Amino acid sequence: MTHDFGFRLALEMGNHFGLPTDRWPASAGPTASFFTIVVNVLEDQERAAQWFEAARRAHHQAASAATVGSYQFSFHDLLEMELDNMRRGPELVFRAAWAALTAPYGFVRGDGVDTWDVYLDCAARACRRSTDRRGVTTSIVEPAP
Repeated sequence: MTHDFGFRLALEMGNHFGLPTDRWPASAGPTASFFTIVVNVLEDQERAAQWFEAARRAHHQAASAATVGSYQFSFHDLLEMELDNMRRGPELVFRAAWAALTAPYGFVRGDGVDTWDVYLDCAARACRRSTDRRGVTTSIVEPAP
């Protein structure tokens, strides 16, 4: 199942933000918790990776519309449209995963740093690492020469 997703997500975040973890954005911990819920509810890490990519597309659409000042749907609406063709299984599973994916969006944007894309990228890579064991790294620290 997904027991190692949280660990792999921490590795991916460490690869991006470095060590020590107290220098990471304040939203990293809560976001990781919500993303773990997404993966656990969907019970399929490849499917979860597709959801994280859909969230990235929805975010880019919302940001692009805001930049040009055009009418826009909210990130939440855009994400639901992106995920519409990915609906499988009970509606409750879809709603729970959608809620866990949209919950951190506001406080991540309130961090003052645009980390949403980074978090989504780390989450998608963490999902893919656990489905393809050949690319797994076990350390975020470079080995000594």
